[in-house]
Amino acid sequence: MSVKERIALDALGRVRRKELTVVAAADLMGLSLRQARRLWKRFVAEGDRGLVHKLRGRASNRRLGQEVRDRVVKLHQEKYADFGPTLACEKLAGEGLVLSPDTLTALLKERGLWQRKRRRGRHRKRRERRACLGSMVQMDGSHHDWFEGRAGWCVLMVMVDDATSRTYPASTGRKPPRRRSTCWGGGPRRAGCRGRCTWTATRSTATRTIPRSPRSSGGRANSWGSN
Repeated sequence: MSVKERIALDALGRVRRKELTVVAAADLMGLSLRQARRLWKRFVAEGDRGLVHKLRGRASNRRLGQEVRDRVVKLHQEKYADFGPTLACEKLAGEGLVLSPDTLTALLKERGLWQRKRRRGRHRKRRERRACLGSMVQMDGSHHDWFEGRAGWCVLMVMVDDATSRTYPASTGRKPPRRRSTCWGGGPRRAGCRGRCTWTATRSTATRTIPRSPRSSGGRANSWGSN
């Protein structure tokens, strides 16, 4: 018996023991009063077996005929074996055989002719982390009313070491802080990344490349601070 049939069995059993009325049992089963009365009559006449669906174990009334099923499978294997179920159903409909992709898949599974093809997701290669602390630092900033109206809006900057994932928060002010005001104890930095703006530094020179595309809030904040 299904879950709904077991609920009906319990409810109508309580009606038989005069613990519930048919109206209360109908509400418990989620049925209308008319359906509950019809089910109660079947329960009284046939017992527990009267609650089981009459089509249980029988073929559906909407089932395709065996001749049509054989024709669909044969035509699919002859012409559209390498098609997907949706496209194959469109082609079969053009030949007078209208059915859904799920029905076609079920027919092929019955005969062992269907095997699901899994598509691998696109592989995205991750960049390896830097080996040493301070070798590369990532920066970002957040514009927010951090003082809750007691002062103007400001930018909270944070720096993350690429090798160790340590965070180093910077000071919060009305203007974004400059790089030299950031609390950093990791020694000289060789590379940094902030939003969409990338800069690299060596012993003698420092170069910065800023794309023309719109930058993130952290990129704009660092751009202001460096001017």
